[in-house]
Amino acid sequence: MRNDIRVRVTGIQNGDEDTKSEVSAKGTYRKIGERHFIKYHDDSLPGAGADVLLQFEDGHFEMSKRGDISMRLIFEEGKTFKEKMALPYGSFIVEVETRKLTVSVNDTDTRAEIDYLLKIGEEQVSRTHLVMEAWEE
Repeated sequence: MRNDIRVRVTGIQNGDEDTKSEVSAKGTYRKIGERHFIKYHDDSLPGAGADVLLQFEDGHFEMSKRGDISMRLIFEEGKTFKEKMALPYGSFIVEVETRKLTVSVNDTDTRAEIDYLLKIGEEQVSRTHLVMEAWEE
């Protein structure tokens, strides 16, 4: 893939209420060794913009956000990771249990699908299906 790309991230969260979110933005793509990097700016929530860095390689996917909302989520199929999430009104520890992770990369586009459970403390907050698509502009 070339450096200048378009990124779309769609999430469907199943919790107390089902919600769907989508972010579409211009971004950049780089590959260093076997690791892929995608950067873009997420301004989908009013007043809560964040710079996003996606890093992935075989069997591993990370999403880091820095801004009004700061977090780092790590996804590896069959594994659970605990991370700190910082919001304007406080921070807390979230637990992410990855149920399924698939990533495909070719010369012109990239697609990742992730199914995961999100917990805060002992309570499951949501089950999420996340799809990331990136393609050359």
